[in-house]
Amino acid sequence: MKTALRITRAQNFADWYQEVIKEADLAEHSGVRGCMVIKPWGWAIWEHIQARLDAMIKATGHRNCYFPIFIPIELLAKEASHVEGFAKEMAVVTHHRLVQRGGALVPDAPLESPLVVRPTSETIIGEAMARWVRSYRDLPLKLNQWGNVVRWEQRPRLFLRTSEFLWQEGHTAHASEVEAMEETLTMLGVYRRLVEDDMRIPVISGEKTPGERFPGAVATHAIEAMMQDGKALQAGTSHFLGTNFAAAAGIRFQDRDGTEKLAYTTSWGVSTRLVGALIMTHADDDGLRLPPRVAPTHVVIVPILRDEASRHLVLDAADKLSAQLRSGTAGGEALRVELDLRDDAPATKRWGWIKKGVPICGRARPARHPGPHHRLHPARCDRGEAQSAACGFRRERRPRGRSLRRDAVAPGDRVSCGADSRRHRRLRRVGEAFSPGRGGRVCHWQVVGRSQHRCEAG
Repeated sequence: MKTALRITRAQNFADWYQEVIKEADLAEHSGVRGCMVIKPWGWAIWEHIQARLDAMIKATGHRNCYFPIFIPIELLAKEASHVEGFAKEMAVVTHHRLVQRGGALVPDAPLESPLVVRPTSETIIGEAMARWVRSYRDLPLKLNQWGNVVRWEQRPRLFLRTSEFLWQEGHTAHASEVEAMEETLTMLGVYRRLVEDDMRIPVISGEKTPGERFPGAVATHAIEAMMQDGKALQAGTSHFLGTNFAAAAGIRFQDRDGTEKLAYTTSWGVSTRLVGALIMTHADDDGLRLPPRVAPTHVVIVPILRDEASRHLVLDAADKLSAQLRSGTAGGEALRVELDLRDDAPATKRWGWIKKGVPICGRARPARHPGPHHRLHPARCDRGEAQSAACGFRRERRPRGRSLRRDAVAPGDRVSCGADSRRHRRLRRVGEAFSPGRGGRVCHWQVVGRSQHRCEAG
């Protein structure tokens, strides 16, 4: 069977992964070894993931803040086990200016004390917490930071392992061990809801072995997702730090009984690795497939312009339809609709959007017979069919996947790296239907069986 991508999963899964990123126009390697350029489509996916997670973090009582990217080496030295775990990955700033010498720029003016480019922020945030916490009344202190970190990577892979990557890191301080442990598991649950509900990726959660713990932590809990090649990917971590970092940073408070105690701290984070997980879970041999909640665009309309006589009629109809769709909602949020007016062949544009993973790609074309209606053929990019809006149906088979959530490989599944590993299910429409006007309906879906059921367009 012919596929849109040159390399298939069965041929070489690692090369297929890179091919999906390239054809979906998500990211590329930069001129700085180990670093990547996140392109607009890839950035938009990250923005939607970020926005949903940020709302969930705030809903659990955390507040956003920002700390310096440079960390004095003296702060790191206070936590020996923490430093040991990251020592080989740290980037260090040793000079504060450049000068011209012999026709070349060279570092000049050494710093009195080297600065480490942030690999993680437990130490510098712990120092601030020690200043801010004085009494049990100051607890719990719940902070979150969105930013970038640097950890030198020997074998970089886009989104999965890069020397610089984007993430959020939460840091909290508590009066009791029980409260801190509850926080650790609560945030692990937040990550699980994000990945399973919004990204449609099945995960398992559990505690890491002592050898896999975050450096300096008492316990590390993680969610792990199974990729299509049968390998697990760590999708998020939540660490119970006990009083280890509080002792090093001096985070002490006066308790209700007047005694001075060390605070219990936690940290937790997810990164742009989630985009890599999205690719390796949902993409197929025709490109990326995106769950609607994190898709930059829900619906793309591609006008089919057969001749100049019908050009303005088709464009006018497509423009009106896109306006109608934008006025509606699906899944509790406004529909994101794009009308593709680029000067390119319709088939090229359509397959380009399929590779990008747009959930619905519709072709607006003139009626074959005289009449007031032109036709829209919306095709769901996670299924192998297209529909004709407003009057009847037209089926079109495409080598696409099925329901994203049930297509994803769950822990315990038998996995083969090919199209046959996809699981067939029947989809049923649930929830409220959206009818912005004649010719369209956007529905919620859930999996209920083994064969497919087609959504009807009103």
